[in-house]
Amino acid sequence: MVVDQSFPKVRKLITAIFLLSITATLSFAENLNFKKLFDLSDPWGSTFINDNQLLITEKSGKIKLFDLITREISIINHNIDYLEYGPRRFARYSFQR
Repeated sequence: MVVDQSFPKVRKLITAIFLLSITATLSFAENLNFKKLFDLSDPWGSTFINDNQLLITEKSGKIKLFDLITREISIINHNIDYLEYGPRRFARYSFQR
């Protein structure tokens, strides 16, 4: 009977790489600092327009533009129809044709 001697070595190597990746990830995660930049009421989604501006939508239908450099918030006026319903006020956007 032939026994493959390399399998336990490969298994140990994979385990060592896995454990090393976990400890490396945890060590980098400890160095994160979070800072609250502004208050939002029920944020729904966000996207970067460019490197300095963040567009944020709220469940209430408001759309806000946040400038990361000046830290100013602008409310964008729009006429998009939206619907809030349910205990958690899920927003549904409906476009009329």
